[in-house]
Amino acid sequence: MGFKSLNREKKPSFRIMICNVFLIFIMLITIPTLGAEKVAFSGEVTDAKTGEPLIGTNVRLEGTVWGASTNSEGHFTFECPAGSYRLVAQHIGYKVFSKLVTIRSGMPALKISLNEAPIALSEVVITATRTPTPVNDIPANVSVLSSASIEAKGSLSLDDALVAEPGVDVRRASGIFTMSPTLVLRGTGANEPSRTLVLLDGVPINKSDTGESNWNRIKTETLERVEIVRGPASALYGSNAMGGVINLITKKPDAGIHAKVNLQGGSLGTAGVDLSLSGGKILGEDQFIGFYLNGNYLTSDGYISEPLIDRTEYTVKRFLDENSQTAKLMYINGTHEITATYQRYDDERGEGEKIQAPDGEFRDFDTDFFTLQYIGSSSRWHWETRAFYQLEKYARIDERMRGAAYERFDVLSDRIDQGFLSSISFYSGKLGRLSLGIDVKQGSVDGADTYRTSPDIVANRGTLTMLSGFIQDEISLFQNRVNVVAGLRLDQVKFEKGEINSTLAPWDTYNGNLDSHTWEAISPRFGVNYQMLKDTRLYASVGKAFRGSILDDLCRSGWMWVGPKIANPYLEPETMTNTELGIQQNFGRALLKFTGYYAVGKDFLYYLETEQTIFGGRFVLMQRQNVARVIMQGIETSAQSSLGRYFDLSAGLTISKSAIEAFPERKDLTGKLLTYSPGQKAKISLGFDAFIDGSVTWEWVGKQYNDDLNTDVISAYDAVHINVSKRLTKSVCADLWVRNLFDTQYLQSEIALDPGRIIMGTLSFAH
Repeated sequence: MGFKSLNREKKPSFRIMICNVFLIFIMLITIPTLGAEKVAFSGEVTDAKTGEPLIGTNVRLEGTVWGASTNSEGHFTFECPAGSYRLVAQHIGYKVFSKLVTIRSGMPALKISLNEAPIALSEVVITATRTPTPVNDIPANVSVLSSASIEAKGSLSLDDALVAEPGVDVRRASGIFTMSPTLVLRGTGANEPSRTLVLLDGVPINKSDTGESNWNRIKTETLERVEIVRGPASALYGSNAMGGVINLITKKPDAGIHAKVNLQGGSLGTAGVDLSLSGGKILGEDQFIGFYLNGNYLTSDGYISEPLIDRTEYTVKRFLDENSQTAKLMYINGTHEITATYQRYDDERGEGEKIQAPDGEFRDFDTDFFTLQYIGSSSRWHWETRAFYQLEKYARIDERMRGAAYERFDVLSDRIDQGFLSSISFYSGKLGRLSLGIDVKQGSVDGADTYRTSPDIVANRGTLTMLSGFIQDEISLFQNRVNVVAGLRLDQVKFEKGEINSTLAPWDTYNGNLDSHTWEAISPRFGVNYQMLKDTRLYASVGKAFRGSILDDLCRSGWMWVGPKIANPYLEPETMTNTELGIQQNFGRALLKFTGYYAVGKDFLYYLETEQTIFGGRFVLMQRQNVARVIMQGIETSAQSSLGRYFDLSAGLTISKSAIEAFPERKDLTGKLLTYSPGQKAKISLGFDAFIDGSVTWEWVGKQYNDDLNTDVISAYDAVHINVSKRLTKSVCADLWVRNLFDTQYLQSEIALDPGRIIMGTLSFAH
């Protein structure tokens, strides 16, 4: 691979993108709207009991792109072609309103009254079964976060907004300046992010090389919703889904032209801008074409993250400079939908140390991501296919002083993940809904550490190829009171084309091609959901999951946090068997969920000492091995309730324990807890919707450990966050976010202090 200079430069791509977006915007708003002549349709939504207007009710014409939300007076209005439609109105805490209406020119405003109903997660999700299924029919702990609820949390990063969710562990030690934030489910260890599968519009974004998902490139402004499925899901998704699956679903275009500009500014010299432009046209009775564009830029002077005792003469602030662009094109023809999406992400993040390099140490995670999706359906059949390609060009400057000698090497690595995912489902009478699918995925790495202060190089490459097939059956029994989901998946994975090439001792003694290695995994799952009473739901499931080895363990030799290590191309997958029970109970307009789980993990990967020493016996050579048996158990509880017209309350509590049960080669680790897995987490959030909108959230994270021996303790900490929003005019809105209100100083890792209180203001303009 070729090498480039890693001296940091300002890139013109974002400025060019902004100019292009506004040029497109100007052209589009001057184009006359095509299609049928439209008429105005309006109405009012109120509470059937009190007569009070309902704000934020979603009103839409089913099967079309037309709809609107009610304003502060409960009114809605939009334009659409005259004709007959089924109108649907939805508001949390109320029964869904559905009625056939004939819309014509000059018709009077429609009056809609909604009746109260117990809060229930009645959303239809795709992630849990890879088919559209109501949450209440799924035998699992599933959460759905809308774009509005994410924005209400007032966070500059999505994973930071998810940290308070039950069963979610986040490691973002330096706030928005963190190089590689990690998020895992069910206590599987935030130091091993590949045990949780992350999807973007149904496509995996975990990198085969490191197992990580780059949360920094996920911009909340582009998201429509987030679906979180806790518990093993390898029966559907294969590797990485040991702890569960998080599916990030991006926004789709609407009819007409819509534009939004967010201007941000605040603490630590942080400033940013976000531009969104979307539009669509009705081409015929059942045809639609639309686009969505988004550009995001964020920069910050940063802060000194090292604790005072660790600072040196080379310590500097961690800086941040990033931009991203997203483009989506969608075409709908009847029940057929084709969507193409492209995302470009470009960043530089300082590491907080500068010796001789112009900008000191920093890392760069430039990413190109492309997906092509086709979804179709008929009266009995539903099918989906997705192709994807992800290229991350990882770069890093690493400089250090070894005594009086200066040393620098540049890391450049091409990480490619690509594949094709397909599934088809159909109704088969008494057998319910059957689903079949084939997935093909491939990941590769081609990287090198190239020294600037010597002629040395340490390079590695390798490829992982996976071929998988799955089958799933969903059956409803006893008048839909009992729902059964059973699935089975077979994965075959091959490691090949592994190679190590080094001119630096002692790694040069391991140069050459690595042996290929193939392994298989069978992942079954069985779950039952029982609607015991009108307001009481029980569910139970048992399943087996696995995590395949990452390329970094299979084909890379070099220095790691444990010291010098050698690749191991013969690693087998980790496996885990999980059992869980849950209950969901409605109490009027309140909802309580409780889930307990117990999982046994085998062949977990750990570094072990080999019999070899290097550098004159000063260091023992380490290697990853399948050695440990781990027990993971816990409870997840959550509650939400409406407190009248203006307030709502939500709370969550997680109590978990993930510990090594057996480790014959390291008996000193038996009984030790997994790193970065807090035993307790809690959060309470009060939302308000009155003169101003917003929320106040308190979160608490219990103590955790940052080393395998559990000697380095990361103490428990808590923080309070506030977000307030005020609509100034119909198209202008102001937001104020205060993260860590009381400026609590705490550690999320052994080397980095939290940034403390951050105040950000946002001014949004919408058209």
